[in-house]
Amino acid sequence: MWLVLLSLGVTSTAPKRVLVVGGSGRVGGSTVKWLSRLAPSLQLVIGGRSEQSFQLARSRLPSHCGFFQVDLDGGDAALAEAVAGCSLIVHTAGPFQQRTDPSLLRAAIKAGVPYCDVCDELQLARNAKALDADAAAAGVP
Repeated sequence: MWLVLLSLGVTSTAPKRVLVVGGSGRVGGSTVKWLSRLAPSLQLVIGGRSEQSFQLARSRLPSHCGFFQVDLDGGDAALAEAVAGCSLIVHTAGPFQQRTDPSLLRAAIKAGVPYCDVCDELQLARNAKALDADAAAAGVP
C-alpha cells in the first residue's frame, strides 16, 4: 500500500482523500491508524453501512477521520457517489461476507481511482482480478 501512497504524491501539500470501506472494523481500523501514521496529511474517511458503528469505533481511530455511508449493495449510483473525489479506495469490509461481485472496484475503475482490497474471499478476488484489463485501460494502478 505504501507504493500506492507514494504514487498519489502524499508528500505534496494538497490533501488526498482516502476512503477506507470497513474502516470501523478490526482490520479497517488498523489500516486507518497506519495510513494516518504513514501519511498524516491524508484526509481519511471511514466508509460503512452504519454511522453508529463508526461512532462506537471513534475512540480507537485517529481524531481527524470522517464518515461516509457506503452500501456495497446500494447500486452503481451510490457507489459512484462514494468514490467521487477520492484519491484512493481501500476496501477492508468483511471478511466472510460471501461476496463475489467487485462492484466497488468497478466504481473505482470508472472514476479513475486507485483501489486496494484486503479481501479474503476467493471468488471475489478472482472476479476482481478479471477487471485488470479494465483498470489498465482506465489508467488505474
